[in-house]
Amino acid sequence: MSYIVELTDFKCEAAIPGLFATAGSVAPNNIVIQNKVTEFRDKYEKRYLDLFFEFNEATKEDVIAQDAFRDAIRPAITNYIAYWYLRDTTVSNTPIGATIKQGENSRRTSNSQRMALLFNEAVEIGKEVYETYYNRPYPNNEIFCKINIYNL
Repeated sequence: MSYIVELTDFKCEAAIPGLFATAGSVAPNNIVIQNKVTEFRDKYEKRYLDLFFEFNEATKEDVIAQDAFRDAIRPAITNYIAYWYLRDTTVSNTPIGATIKQGENSRRTSNSQRMALLFNEAVEIGKEVYETYYNRPYPNNEIFCKINIYNL
């Protein structure tokens, strides 16, 4: 299966820090980040599509083959992958347990609002694409439910 999302799709809100080397630099760390993002793409693109076609498995391959569908759903899947990548990189698992990455002379910020924005935007795009292709309401599963970061 060829992938819908490419590394170059991670831009704007879905940009992943360090994914590409800055102009004029040689950064082997970028390769490590690219490999990690590729692993996330492999896992979460498949997961997104499985959830999207949960009740329409018979049409899955035909719909995915359409360029119009791939172009329409690409931003939603990109945001979904970026959400899971950012969620994973916020905390590191170490031999002593989970730790929050924090430099000695830095100020820690929260990615939660950015992550919620990415996920909720993916939900809106996914709903629109689903209703366009299937002309019926979307199912009630993970990719069609927004995140409420304020717990309201």
